[in-house]
Amino acid sequence: MIRNIKYKHSLGTLEHDDGITESEIRNAIPNFFKTKFGKRETFTFYRGFVICRHTVQFTGEKPKRRTVVYVYVPEFKDTLCVTSELGSIRQAKAYIDVILAYENLGYAPD
Repeated sequence: MIRNIKYKHSLGTLEHDDGITESEIRNAIPNFFKTKFGKRETFTFYRGFVICRHTVQFTGEKPKRRTVVYVYVPEFKDTLCVTSELGSIRQAKAYIDVILAYENLGYAPD
């Protein structure tokens, strides 16, 4: 299903297809998956979004497991980071469901 999602920055409205498949996303943006975000990296695809789970370690800090949600934007053949403040894939999927329910990226309630 194609939806128009409002985006809070200068892009205005994005056209989003929540039925796009993992292989379509991987074929469209192969460099995204070649870039290392951290250790123990995994990707989950959910309703046209990419959920990246990885471990990062910043100087002087303990390693931290992060869950980052990206929306795939076909018109730019790129992704936009939606949020990086989630603790699990389950939370990320629930957050994506809220975004799609409100068709509002960036202003979706927590």
